[in-house]
Amino acid sequence: MTEGDDGWDELEIPYGHGLDAWLVEFGPDVVVLEPADLRADVVERLRAVAKG
Repeated sequence: MTEGDDGWDELEIPYGHGLDAWLVEFGPDVVVLEPADLRADVVERLRAVAKG
């Protein structure tokens, strides 16, 4: 874990099955930087929850 100057913590987590669903549990507090396909999956899930 790396703590940024802006108060955010940055984590490197191995990309695996179900990671997108776990990350969505953090709601608007999560920002996925990469890989792009994981980021897209998380954004899609968060949008679906927001519509719900």
